[in-house]
Amino acid sequence: MLSKSYLKDLIQKKIVHKLLIVLISVFLGVSIIIIWFFNYDNRTLIFSNFNKGLDNIIHFAEKAYQLPLWNLDKSEIKELNKALLFHDNIIAVNVYTENKRFFAGLKKSDADFSHNNAEVFELIYPYVINENQKHILSKSFEVFMENNNIGFIEIFYSDADAYQQVNERNLKLILTYFILTLFVLIVIYYFISLKIISPITYLADISNQVAKENDFTIRVSSNFKDEIAVLYEGFNYMLQNILQRDLNRDQMEMELTVMKNYLNSIIQSMPTILISTDREGLITQWNLAAEKYTGLKADHVIDKNLSFVYNTFDPFIKEFETTREPRYFNRQHIKNNSVLNIYIYPIYIHDQLDMVILAENVSELEKKDDLLRQTQKMETVGTLAGGLAHDFNNILGGIIGTLSIIDYNLEKDKILSYEKMRDYLDIMEKSASRAAEMVQQLLTLSRKQDLTLSPVDLNLTIAHVVKICKNTFEKSVEFIIKYSEQDPMIMASASHIEQAFLNLSINAYHAMTIMRNEGELHGGVMTITITKVLADSFFVQDHPEAKEIEYWKVLIADTGVGIDKVVLSKIFEPFYSTKGKDAGTGLGLTMVYNIIQLHNGFIDIYSEPGIGTSISVFIPMLKTPHEFNFDSPNVKFFAGRGTILIADDEPTVLRIGKEMLELCGYHIITADDGERAVRIYQGKKDSIDLVLLDMIMPKKSGKEAFLEIKKIDPEALVVLTSGFKQDERVEKVLEVGVQAFIQKPYTLEKLSKVIHDVLQKKRKNEI
Repeated sequence: MLSKSYLKDLIQKKIVHKLLIVLISVFLGVSIIIIWFFNYDNRTLIFSNFNKGLDNIIHFAEKAYQLPLWNLDKSEIKELNKALLFHDNIIAVNVYTENKRFFAGLKKSDADFSHNNAEVFELIYPYVINENQKHILSKSFEVFMENNNIGFIEIFYSDADAYQQVNERNLKLILTYFILTLFVLIVIYYFISLKIISPITYLADISNQVAKENDFTIRVSSNFKDEIAVLYEGFNYMLQNILQRDLNRDQMEMELTVMKNYLNSIIQSMPTILISTDREGLITQWNLAAEKYTGLKADHVIDKNLSFVYNTFDPFIKEFETTREPRYFNRQHIKNNSVLNIYIYPIYIHDQLDMVILAENVSELEKKDDLLRQTQKMETVGTLAGGLAHDFNNILGGIIGTLSIIDYNLEKDKILSYEKMRDYLDIMEKSASRAAEMVQQLLTLSRKQDLTLSPVDLNLTIAHVVKICKNTFEKSVEFIIKYSEQDPMIMASASHIEQAFLNLSINAYHAMTIMRNEGELHGGVMTITITKVLADSFFVQDHPEAKEIEYWKVLIADTGVGIDKVVLSKIFEPFYSTKGKDAGTGLGLTMVYNIIQLHNGFIDIYSEPGIGTSISVFIPMLKTPHEFNFDSPNVKFFAGRGTILIADDEPTVLRIGKEMLELCGYHIITADDGERAVRIYQGKKDSIDLVLLDMIMPKKSGKEAFLEIKKIDPEALVVLTSGFKQDERVEKVLEVGVQAFIQKPYTLEKLSKVIHDVLQKKRKNEI
């Protein structure tokens, strides 16, 4: 950095140098103009006087030469010539007669042109000016006598004296002007140096001090009230503004720092994962929740490409980039067995698109929701238990009663006819099928499984729900069902959507029975209709949750007690119930609401106390056509050949399965536990074509037996059977390579078809 004194000297030298150049330039310009003017005026004056004197001499000579020329008196003309030459500036005279013949002449010596006492020579020939005689001029005039030309006079003169006078006067003028101007310049320079240069250097000195110390509290002062004082005031005002600006900037920076730290603290303390990227996909923000979830520190990922560092969000980002609009991805199951709600938002900075990803880890919430759903399912099962017990007793009554008739006839040695025996068998088969169907309905209702979406026909779903309700509800409840004439297809989880409609139906049933006041008759009318609704702009205005698409509307209406408006706003809240104590958990409608939300639908409720309630469920329509395959009717069983090992700890099931497959043409080997099944297979693996394993057996479970058999023969064909497919143990075995699954109880047709399909598939692969 330049020193203070050096900068000051530098400023002074520059200012003085420029000032001197300006003053000298002005001085030279003005001097040249003034000198030229005075020189012109002086020369004009001197030469004007010189010419006047010469004209007077010529005028005198015109008179003086009249008589001598008339008389041609040479001596007198000579005297006149001498009189003319007496003048300092005249150096020669030529006299001519009227016919221009040279008559007389006189001249001074060349060395003495400027002296009056110069030597005079009489001329024999006319005097002529030489080429090197620059200051000799001539004038001629005629001499008249009584208006007659009697001769010519030619006078030669020199203007050297006039030039000399001009030069002498100019020299005096220049010296005088130079002395005077130099004095004026000295005075001006002193004044400028004192009044301008010194204040400017002082101002420069203060500026350097301000810049060096960065201290804008310094001020300049002046004892004068002139232009410099105004400049100083302006400089002080500038420093004051800069100081105030810095104070404001420091205040703003401090506030921005506090706000930045505050916002950063909020971002870092958020339990939600927050990741932001710029337009190039480089990470700009990575909060503590993101560090905890991914195991990657912010210092290691900031300014790196998100896809390279952590590509879990790539599929969601691709969907976001197609629209560049906020996107929400609900309950996404990630590879590390976590469940995330993912939000992606655009941020425009200087017309450039940045992106923010918010990911809420709802794994625990998902588990709680599953538990709540399961709790509600069990509540529903409990609600239906009375009716189901009644139906089961009726079913068992039909089977036990028929068996007792057959047993009685056998004891009495009575022979039953074929038609009678066929009739008894049909009764027992239908009763058993009905019991199996009711068990399946209960399992479907109570099972735990992920939300797997597939095409669902609402007509079939509602028919299934109505069948359960008719079997369990009091007969005082009348059903009016209106199905859709079209196929009301939706994309849904069949079990979840069925549970939602069943819960709504049970609520309607309760509103017409247990919620009535004492003394009121139980019963009423439940109406269920399925219709198609096109949501236009007016519909969306009345239903903010709707989109302008086509929906299937399922209306479930009852003529029950109705709901008050105050209560109506709370019915979807968890654990809120309008039923009496111990009549419900308050989770039913909450679970219904969550299920419909997961299917991108919404619910509309209208109710009048004492009249009833209408609940409309809107679910987006599935427009993609789907094919439905139906098994060929009238097929009793599928024949085959080969050896099959059946392992089951239930003797009855083992015997029936053996007899079923023997009817189909298979050779059967049986085992009553998993350990025995493994030993048999190890000894006869080359002759056994397929193994039918029960899931739950003593000594070795179906899974353990399957793994042992696979070690013995990796190509072994295994079919798994169980009474409950949604058992987690069954799911795990199915994932590791079991060829097929058949659920108990099975018929001859179902069992033979599964065995036939597995064996046929193997034979086709071998071919």
